[in-house]
Amino acid sequence: MAREAGKSPISPKAVRQAGQDSELDPPQFAAGDIADPADGTLHKDVIEAGNGLKVLIPAWPTAPYTPPGEKDSVTILWGRGPNPSDYVAVDSLTLTGPGTEYVFPLELTVPAANLRPDGLYQLKYRVELFNGSRNESVPVQIVTDNTPPWGNSNPAALQLPPGPITDEYLEAHPEGVVATVPQYPGAQQPGDVVLVWWLKDIPDDPGNEPPAAIAPVADPQLVTIPAAHIRKTGSGDCYVIYILVDKAANASRISLYAKVKVELG
Repeated sequence: MAREAGKSPISPKAVRQAGQDSELDPPQFAAGDIADPADGTLHKDVIEAGNGLKVLIPAWPTAPYTPPGEKDSVTILWGRGPNPSDYVAVDSLTLTGPGTEYVFPLELTVPAANLRPDGLYQLKYRVELFNGSRNESVPVQIVTDNTPPWGNSNPAALQLPPGPITDEYLEAHPEGVVATVPQYPGAQQPGDVVLVWWLKDIPDDPGNEPPAAIAPVADPQLVTIPAAHIRKTGSGDCYVIYILVDKAANASRISLYAKVKVELG
């Protein structure tokens, strides 16, 4: 197997002494695949692409010392829940020594079918050396979430202060109109974001218009539509809609609209 640049040699004796108790370095992942490294939330695009989760296996200490013709193997283990009682082997690779054609990190895959249903999983890998010893990595948590906020329903309308919105109101509230994002099914998570549009007409696709406000969904769930945007939009009936985007990048449907009268100047 190929030796990583800069690694100091390990004696053949270390190979013979490799045992069950040593933990290997945790697996790694391609850039962008993990949306939140703090809890292992997977980016929804990984699930939707249907190609599974790419897992990168770093070189284990004894990798350069597999004798010619002997075999090492590495296996991806996948379990459901915070403390799985059983792990399932989902991918493996056998390396024949000296294996100078192998380049670390090695690439294995958790199949797409194992990323559903949404939930909490644990992932680790096992290395079985040619001499019969076996070592496992530190497990890492993976959270799969491919369900947008509100699921297949349109989010409830934004809660606005009673209108009309006047010059006097904006003078008393120089930052703009403070609205409340309704609670949505399943507790919001740090990293969830709300995009709000304040418009004269309700578009089929609000993405063609820049949002009036983008804010993290905090507690309380408040968002401020800037006074400058309200003045620019002008007087008359205005419609306010929003989209929620969770930290896994799942976007909700367009919300039901809130209607407010604006009387300026």
